[in-house]
Amino acid sequence: MEFYFFALTWFHVATGLIFCGLPVLAFGEVLRLKRSDWNFVQETVQHSIAFGVATMAIGVLIGGAKWDRSFEVTWDLLRSRWVFAFIEFGFSVALLLSIVHLFVQPPKTKVKAWVAGSILLVAATNLIYHFPSLMVISRAVRMEPELLSPGNHARDLIFGAPYFWRWIHIAVASIMFSSVWARCGLAMEIASLLRSSPEVPTGNPQGSISLKSAAVVSAQQAMPNDSVAAKFAALDQVDRRMRVWLLSGLVGLWTTGLLVLLNLPIVQLNRIAQLGGGKSNLLMIGVVLATWVGLRSLMESNGRQVLWRLLDLFLMLATVAMMVLNANA
Repeated sequence: MEFYFFALTWFHVATGLIFCGLPVLAFGEVLRLKRSDWNFVQETVQHSIAFGVATMAIGVLIGGAKWDRSFEVTWDLLRSRWVFAFIEFGFSVALLLSIVHLFVQPPKTKVKAWVAGSILLVAATNLIYHFPSLMVISRAVRMEPELLSPGNHARDLIFGAPYFWRWIHIAVASIMFSSVWARCGLAMEIASLLRSSPEVPTGNPQGSISLKSAAVVSAQQAMPNDSVAAKFAALDQVDRRMRVWLLSGLVGLWTTGLLVLLNLPIVQLNRIAQLGGGKSNLLMIGVVLATWVGLRSLMESNGRQVLWRLLDLFLMLATVAMMVLNANA
């Protein structure tokens, strides 16, 4: 039964991270106006909605199955914050649905592009702020209800040094995790195009070909459908931008992680720093896995990398597992 709840919590956290992070990537793409890949924006938003529904469903299931006195106390102390979070969830999903249904085609004017960008900005900031912060303070209050004494408020916890950097750390992790998810999908789409375009070389003497090379060679060989070459080039550019998000997320994870450690009480810091301890081992494994995913993306020069991208996704899921285990250690 404990493994069952661990698996549910793991899946809940993983889907929640992607749910919050994908709108940020979509907003970044919309900022490019005419140079943006609108198919990528649409798919990213649709994936975010699906992950949001899954996150909410799993969260309700976990809460109903594990409800006890500590949950009841937390609910009483943070009732207004949770009610507001449910409202914000519905509001953010409604905004994302408006992008799916009202902007099926790329915006033709700057005004429409700015409207779409504004909608995505509101949705992204809502998600990236409300849910990581609520996750952090809910767990803190559940462990220590006295944190919300009559003189303290939830906002004081959210913006207080010990907890502020924790939820910022999770928010940054959601962007990095989402970029890994997006790059995995892009690699599959590129592989599909390679298989459907026999005139595109599928290897070189070293057994690989870069995405950029595939696009250039396709155009130079005057393929029957020039749009395929253009699609290669577009996907390559989106993938490069996702790699920037991924590496930025890795730098952010290291920075905020250090700030989290620096703001921990000395007792907790000693426990984490104790070599061979449970929290120390889990922390180091998580750091190594996330860092490996980031560094590996720097070394990519291979267009046929679906398996590598799937490995990246698996390692990020393993990192989330370490985070969940560390929280319960």
